[in-house]
Amino acid sequence: MISLICRIKEKSPFENSSGNTVYISPDLAKEISFKNNTKTKLICGGREIDVTVIVCAECPYSQRILCMNRDLLDTLLIPDDIEVEVIFHTSVIKLGPFIGILADKNLLEGYIDGNEFKEKFEIYSDTAKSIGAFAYIFKIKDLDLNKKQVKGWVVEYDDDSNAYLTRKTLPLPDVIYNRSVVSPFSSMNKKLKLLEKLNNSTIIMNRYTRINKLKVAKILSQNKITKKYIPKTFKFKGINDIEKMLQRFDAAYLKPVNGSFGSRVIKVIKDEKYGYAAFYNKDRENIKITGDLESVMSKLKDIMGKRTYIIQQGILLADYHGRPFDMRFVMQKNSKGSWDISWSRSRVASQNNAVTNVAAGGTSISTLKVIREASKDKMDITIEKIKEACIDICNILDKNLKLCDLGFDVGLDKDLNVYLIEVNFRELCRQSNISGEWEGISRCYKQPIYYLKSLYQQEMAKKYSPQN
Repeated sequence: MISLICRIKEKSPFENSSGNTVYISPDLAKEISFKNNTKTKLICGGREIDVTVIVCAECPYSQRILCMNRDLLDTLLIPDDIEVEVIFHTSVIKLGPFIGILADKNLLEGYIDGNEFKEKFEIYSDTAKSIGAFAYIFKIKDLDLNKKQVKGWVVEYDDDSNAYLTRKTLPLPDVIYNRSVVSPFSSMNKKLKLLEKLNNSTIIMNRYTRINKLKVAKILSQNKITKKYIPKTFKFKGINDIEKMLQRFDAAYLKPVNGSFGSRVIKVIKDEKYGYAAFYNKDRENIKITGDLESVMSKLKDIMGKRTYIIQQGILLADYHGRPFDMRFVMQKNSKGSWDISWSRSRVASQNNAVTNVAAGGTSISTLKVIREASKDKMDITIEKIKEACIDICNILDKNLKLCDLGFDVGLDKDLNVYLIEVNFRELCRQSNISGEWEGISRCYKQPIYYLKSLYQQEMAKKYSPQN
């Protein structure tokens, strides 16, 4: 197997060239050990076609170019004039990887409408181009499995270098990077399973982005390596659970099993004057409810509704100038498949707030700044403890789920012990525009593409090894 990055061109050296002919230069033929008039299969996405490779001495094109006419490009749904990795095997020419960024309606419309906080799809596309891959964006309904094609979106640039999206019919993806909301029992997941059945070489990363908090806590608390990072967590069944939790800990948190952004999170504590107090944020307003436990829970019915909740041990968080803080880490696999911290930012809670989330009134601040304030002369040791915890958690979750990135909310208690507060399987920090953070944020876009290209290469090496 020989792998080279080649340009795909819509040109034929001869006017009477047949539709299923690929032309290459003598230099390229020598490099890949192909003879003139070689019969082989050309594969792209889920499509393959029998072709004849002609070594053209008069070919005016540079060494690593595959020339074919428009009919052949259209049959394989290959955009003209792209550079991708080409695998030359004894009986196959494989083009790829085609990387599909699976987005939902909100992400796509936010980009098209020019929202300030939007997914910057052009970075995925530009990164893929720089390493011999082709990335496009699609929604799950854009997949046409019967025709083995995708009606996707391709990033292009106008004369002023402004990025925009163009709709094109494209090959099925070799690799999917999921940026949409997918749960194990959703209709989206059913369609992804059909895609895998149709094209068994398709790789799907971050397949599930909605996994309930109770399942995550169970996976991690049952592992001897990660259980020390997990606050006591149970399914919330009623008032007795709060009483039991507050007998052991200073605070109890009630969290929706599937919530995010700190929405509908409630902190409950004992109150010397009123008996109990509950705190939550609604529309950026901090609300406090007091009374006996039954009356407090009755008043919370409107915010809790019929949702399933967990109850979690409250951690007495380390503080920054008197206000508790936690830290958000974006963990991603590098091209070698190892977990790294790509970006981090800390959130300091507003006064009397149950959560630190910026969306709920918290303040964003440098992680190093809050760690330095909290740990003093133990800063280096504390940073290493946090890194170790994040990597441990990633490795355990990755055994159960096929992942390439995660967002973590991590807290330090007063003794600088590390606790996992929440896992975000679809982190949205990369949509931030915080001043001075661009290097880390751009890394969040690039790392998944590097890793997916590496993963594709590993799979192709197995498939087209000399033994095969």
